[in-house]
Amino acid sequence: MFGFLLDWWRRRSLAGRAVFRYHTGREWRYGDPGKIWRELLAHADLQPLDEAMRAAWEGKPEAPKVVAALRSVFAAEPLDTQTGRGLTDWEVMALVPAFSAYLEALKKNGVRGPSESHSTDSTASGPAEPPG
Repeated sequence: MFGFLLDWWRRRSLAGRAVFRYHTGREWRYGDPGKIWRELLAHADLQPLDEAMRAAWEGKPEAPKVVAALRSVFAAEPLDTQTGRGLTDWEVMALVPAFSAYLEALKKNGVRGPSESHSTDSTASGPAEPPG
């Protein structure tokens, strides 16, 4: 019960603030959207971001480097098959379209955020569900 109240208080205290909340597979993290955006654009293995994401979703040879770079940016550990903690490659890649949607929501609410001249398009953000 107290955990629920603590979560409610945290969500309430973040309301109206430009803080990106996401799960790393171990814990909830709160990220500065400007810092995350700069890290996505600065990481060599994510350049250009649209192409890197497309390659990862399509399973091209550079996909492991892209996933490792995203793990670094979002501080997300690989899935531990013994404990179930951490994120799968698909979950890590899904953080980018989730972050992009978060930035779009900020814009709609009139909050000025980072420039999205390098934002991912619908193809680069990945398929609706894993293949197969």
